[in-house]
Amino acid sequence: MRKARTSGRTAEICPMRTLPMTAQEFVRNRVDLIVAFENQTVRAAKAATPTIPIVFVHVTDPVSEGFVKSLARPVEHHGAHGQWRRAQTEGDVP
Repeated sequence: MRKARTSGRTAEICPMRTLPMTAQEFVRNRVDLIVAFENQTVRAAKAATPTIPIVFVHVTDPVSEGFVKSLARPVEHHGAHGQWRRAQTEGDVP
């Protein structure tokens, strides 16, 4: 078992300016996974990293937005979609 730590950020004041900075911060901190909510957040995360997996939820149409090529077979490191439940701040990961 490993320990998992979650960290969340919001970008309510000026999302278009703060989202890229937040995504870059996650890259600098070498996170293992980014969970992105809504289209603009996915765009910022995708622009910030070609290697960190991005799980996204609450997007309008991931195929037409260019996040994945197909819902049946998402490619690259982006594309897990569906419901995400907030994990504990620290907990066991199998």
